[in-house]
Amino acid sequence: MQKTTDFILDFVISISIAITACVGLLQPDFYNLETENWQTQTTGQDLVNLLLIVPSLLIASWLTLKRNSWAIMIKPGILLYITYTFTIYCFEIHYNSLFLLYCLILSLSFYRLVIFMYNNFNKIGITGTKTIATKITAFYFLIIAIFFYALWLSEIIQSSIEGNLPKSLINTGLFTNAVQVMDLAFLLPGVIIVGILLLKQSYLGFLITPALLTFFVLMDITIATLTFIMYFNKIETNLSVVVLMALLDAFSFALLIWFLKENAPIHKITEVKVDKKDSEISI
Repeated sequence: MQKTTDFILDFVISISIAITACVGLLQPDFYNLETENWQTQTTGQDLVNLLLIVPSLLIASWLTLKRNSWAIMIKPGILLYITYTFTIYCFEIHYNSLFLLYCLILSLSFYRLVIFMYNNFNKIGITGTKTIATKITAFYFLIIAIFFYALWLSEIIQSSIEGNLPKSLINTGLFTNAVQVMDLAFLLPGVIIVGILLLKQSYLGFLITPALLTFFVLMDITIATLTFIMYFNKIETNLSVVVLMALLDAFSFALLIWFLKENAPIHKITEVKVDKKDSEISI
């Protein structure tokens, strides 16, 4: 019953995302309050949501229903991506008729992420061995975090010294950059922590890594797609970003498969009896 409820909730999230995407893509001038730059990025994100995120969540949910261990380990990465993305929708897009739906998706994806991890991560047959894949993944996390810290801080510090707005804010017409806020405050510190946990062979690090790599794969595809759409619409951008994101995406995906093969060889798990104090959370 609980598994069926979980699938229904994931289906509700998927349908809600599909609705927001279709409205944004099909209704003319839906984002007319945004600057041309931000409007292009938003419609591009709608396209990614419809063609990539909705199918990914539905497939992962169906495989999770079948107790596929790989699906159970990567599904939190999809929910993390949705939570991250719809935080931006809620705070960085002018108020519109879909606002409550944005809030619903953000709420459901966040609490589904937390509860799903609580209910499933103590049941996965992950080996948690220190292999070459583990070491490479750990250093990859640390390097990625340092790179984006340097990227964001260089822009922020320079604009603060000069007393000017960063160019990215001028182009998008936003008050602050929600991506920078979430990266600097939450995501990048988390990536560093997981990298350190992997080096220390912490079981928690092994459990979170597939979700984080899944998030990277989806985000790299998104950035590459948005950059290409902006270039196609003749908005100032750098096509080298597409190449860089494609390479990072391929590397993240390869690491994800390698990591899962070495640390989660069991493709299907069975129900495990748990103590009452560790019983599942139902919503």
